[in-house]
Amino acid sequence: MKQSKAKMDVVGGRAGGMLRVAVTAAMSGMLCAPMGASAGALALVGPGATSSPTEFQVGPIDLSPGQNANRAPEAISKTTGKVIPNGAVLLSWTGDAITDDGVANSDFVAVIDAEPDSTTYGKVIWTAGLPKVIGANNPGAAYGHTADVHNDPHHNTAYTSYIDPVSGRKYMFVGGVISGNVFRYDITDVRAIKPAEMAICGTELTLSALTDDFMVLPNGNMAVTYMGGKSYGGPGTVTEFHPMRTSVCTGGTPYNALLPASLQDPKQFLSENSAVVLNSGIQRYKPNKVTGNTDAGLEAYPHGMQLTADGTYLVTSDYAMPASIGAGDPIANLFNSTFLNSPLPGDATSIRMFGTTVRVWKASDLKAGPITISQVPDGPRVEDIYFHEEPEGQMAFGMPHLTGHTDPVTGQTVPHQGAFTASMCGGTLYYTSDILAPQSANNGLGPRWNAVYDVGPCTGVSYFGISDDDKTMYLPISGIQSPGDPEYNRDYPGEHDRRMLALDIRPLINKGTGTIQCDFPASDPSRPG
Repeated sequence: MKQSKAKMDVVGGRAGGMLRVAVTAAMSGMLCAPMGASAGALALVGPGATSSPTEFQVGPIDLSPGQNANRAPEAISKTTGKVIPNGAVLLSWTGDAITDDGVANSDFVAVIDAEPDSTTYGKVIWTAGLPKVIGANNPGAAYGHTADVHNDPHHNTAYTSYIDPVSGRKYMFVGGVISGNVFRYDITDVRAIKPAEMAICGTELTLSALTDDFMVLPNGNMAVTYMGGKSYGGPGTVTEFHPMRTSVCTGGTPYNALLPASLQDPKQFLSENSAVVLNSGIQRYKPNKVTGNTDAGLEAYPHGMQLTADGTYLVTSDYAMPASIGAGDPIANLFNSTFLNSPLPGDATSIRMFGTTVRVWKASDLKAGPITISQVPDGPRVEDIYFHEEPEGQMAFGMPHLTGHTDPVTGQTVPHQGAFTASMCGGTLYYTSDILAPQSANNGLGPRWNAVYDVGPCTGVSYFGISDDDKTMYLPISGIQSPGDPEYNRDYPGEHDRRMLALDIRPLINKGTGTIQCDFPASDPSRPG
């Protein structure tokens, strides 16, 4: 999970080499037709966006003469020479590449000018660091280090931010995937972000480890998925907390759910809610390679997360048991190409364990646990490396933003109750037309999933975004495999090229909760894999 070091220009020339994003298109792997795969583009929408770890010196950036050293410069138009009002920026939750010099420098948020006409477009114009707190990082991250290092920056609140109803200030939350820490940045003024405050320290958690996705709940609290238990094993949790809480490591009072509410500070609220479902009745598509387990309800590794459009339900996807992917092989870790592409030793010694399920929770009662659990289907591929199979590792999850639309022909309301999930190394995008189907539906299997796009084995289908109008999905493909690897471009030219897919999802959404007529093709014995 460690990010490699990248470099970009910063104002004042502190680092060189512009970051470039290549966006191309591919037309293979489609299981539903037509879905209109075409070239896609990344959109930067105002202050606050996605995570893109890189490596810089933390602190104020060198500014041009006459600029305010307490605030980043405004975007200046290359065309007019005037200030661009409210110039858009990209906020990048960033980790230090410790291996470059052997020194653990602070993790931080970089503010990048995202105005195309700006004279400083694409450059880092500000950085904001983290508190140096001893004893905050979850054991196993790095002993003897303070909270500002060894976090392994991962997710942050990207699609929405949190606005405090009392002060009116806007905040972004970021998580250390290894440390368990959750930090809070005041981004009210994105050109003058101060060092973060700590909302949760990894060591105050009792059931959770491996911080992942964030979501603002309808009740005003925050939810964060933790993929594993305290020792980086399973099951994980969906943890709910008050956005303005102070971590125990920085002087906050521990929240004890056993005490009466009158004795509690409501701003210190913290609830770790297990995602496990006992005796689920959902049989794993095949027994777990490592444990032999067949009950999919036990393999609870919450990763992706989203609320339904009306905020009533929260849905999570299960990726992997953290300890099994962090250091679970005698050969090498998950992101080493020798292990990923070595069929015999990979299967003989691997203890990697990946999830195949999606869980629905009532957003107002996360403590009650999931109310339904469903499993994505297996496909025709039979891979030499078991976790390259289609269902393995449901990382990304997303749902439509609208509650429905009016059919122009019938005048009837078509509900938007569908949902998408994607397997990272399985390389497959799945869709259900009704994520709110009860557990009794589909012969007790809950929501029914269909495969709608098979990109290919270990193609890195790890994230996607849906446009606000529910028309288009943007699906980056990271590739993972390299020339010379056994699976590289095995099924079609460009299979493992890094690219962006833009998928027209309207044919699926327009079905409402009806049956989706697409799925995996029949198995072909003559086809590799």
